[in-house]
Amino acid sequence: MKYNKDLYFIVSSSCQLTKGYRMTLLQDFSRKSLEYIPNDYYMLTKLLDRNKLGEVTSKIASSSMESFEKYLNFMLDKEYAFLVKDISTFPAKDRTIHDTLFPINDAIIEFDFLESNLEEMYYYLNELNLMQCPYLQIRFLPPCRFNYIKDVLNKICMMDFECVEVHVADSHNIPINIWNELIFANAAVSRIYLYNQSQSEVLPYNVEPIGNESLLMGEVITIKHSLDVKNCGNINKYSMQFFNEDFYEISKYYNSCLYKKIAINKYGHIKNCLFLDKVYSAANGLQRLVRSEDFRKCWYLKKDSIKICQDCEFRYNCLDCRACSLLDKLDKPQKCNYNPYKLAWDDDQK
Repeated sequence: MKYNKDLYFIVSSSCQLTKGYRMTLLQDFSRKSLEYIPNDYYMLTKLLDRNKLGEVTSKIASSSMESFEKYLNFMLDKEYAFLVKDISTFPAKDRTIHDTLFPINDAIIEFDFLESNLEEMYYYLNELNLMQCPYLQIRFLPPCRFNYIKDVLNKICMMDFECVEVHVADSHNIPINIWNELIFANAAVSRIYLYNQSQSEVLPYNVEPIGNESLLMGEVITIKHSLDVKNCGNINKYSMQFFNEDFYEISKYYNSCLYKKIAINKYGHIKNCLFLDKVYSAANGLQRLVRSEDFRKCWYLKKDSIKICQDCEFRYNCLDCRACSLLDKLDKPQKCNYNPYKLAWDDDQK
């Protein structure tokens, strides 16, 4: 073997391996690359990592040495791994999830001009604001009144949410520049999604300060389909969360969709997700509710516990949807069209 057997083999800290039923997915978050490797090499990589080459080589049969060296070349040439003399200079990466201290990270609230009680909705928004929830999604259901939308957003943007997404079920052909003005007037609003449009496209909103290059203020995104459950929970090759290391790590231990999420529908009903049936009482306030074991139970339904998903090499890269699962709560999402036993997306087989 051409490599010094006294050197330590270290897998790059930016790389993660996910073993599937047929193949292992190797992803490098820094280089934004994906590779399939045989499952046999998953265990070999675990055996090699942070050990001397000589210690591992001694366990390799002579008949397999050529394949072993080819794999070493692959890992080192691609810089997925490297060799060092002193392992103490390269301590193992701390994989502890550096999660926020906030009890809720994401909130989704529906507003309906005819059905919603604004006083109640503002009460819930104030509670979320006190909990320092950073991300808020607001959904305006038909009939959508622009002045109503404007008034609600003005109220919200007096609070401390870091990022507010606006979803409008029907924009009534209101010109894009009017939506841009709404973004400009409300600093927390980063994106406005308009549904039932003639085409789907992303329309960046830039302003040009004097003496500087244009500045991206936000985006208006037009979408052809409607805003409803039929178009939620779709899992396909384009919805995968590749190269998002925080998402990957959280998905190992928690549900990738429901963790630290709360949803409030147009009637003021509190749920884990708008499209799940279970409703919680907020009689004692949201802060007490979101800390309850009952509300948090679904947070711990991770992919390793879900049928078929537990055999999938993409399981830490997809947004799990319990609302669109089959009859059993541990079934894979109904709208997932990937087959890990065939390594194929259903749409590729048509």
